[in-house]
Amino acid sequence: MEKLRDASDMLVEASELIRSALRMSGLERRAEEATGAILHYTYLNSDPCSIPNIIRDLESDRDDPCWTRPLASIKNSDRKDI
Repeated sequence: MEKLRDASDMLVEASELIRSALRMSGLERRAEEATGAILHYTYLNSDPCSIPNIIRDLESDRDDPCWTRPLASIKNSDRKDI
């Protein structure tokens, strides 16, 4: 989760760099479109692929990740994902 938060911070920084790089270049509209797309995934709560929603999903998931479960186990034999 910390890596996702770091990525979010880096995306915000990248959007600020894009805006400052294109300031007074005549391409400000393109900067707004690019930063809008970046900030969409950084802040938007209604998109399931946004970073805040991915973090929430990770926080609410109490099971071990699938790669930690054995493919065949007596105690997990009734699980549907095996």
